[in-house]
Amino acid sequence: MRILPLLISFAASLTVVTAEVKAQSSSEILLQETGVLETGDASLSSSGILYDEYTFEGSAGIPIRINWSSEEFPANLILLDSGYSILAIIAANGELIQEAGDSAIQNLETRPTATGASAGFSLSQPGMYRVIIAAPDAASDGQYSLSVVTETAP
Repeated sequence: MRILPLLISFAASLTVVTAEVKAQSSSEILLQETGVLETGDASLSSSGILYDEYTFEGSAGIPIRINWSSEEFPANLILLDSGYSILAIIAANGELIQEAGDSAIQNLETRPTATGASAGFSLSQPGMYRVIIAAPDAASDGQYSLSVVTETAP
């Protein structure tokens, strides 16, 4: 009956491995894009500043991280709700330019990265959200990358 102790040991080790996997946080990619701002793209009013717009669906209370970068121009990020109300405007260096005062986003923290910036926050309401990558001026264009990831704590 040597097999019984072996099975008990195996079952115990499976329980430990399963608990370790559950303890790790999981993340989900909500949006991942590599785009190009170029002549012919949408532009902000009469200024001629180029931008691209993307949407993602967010859940209330789930931490979100947005990363954006460009080696060709300083890409700015604008976060909007589904009604086009501005929730945050963040410069390419991670500086917060504007944040909504109605607490639609919570625990906003921004930081620069090697070629762009990153913003982490939680949403107070579930729904569709818009992310705009915008050039700093009408003379700027080029390639950029954008990702929106949600992380769920264990």
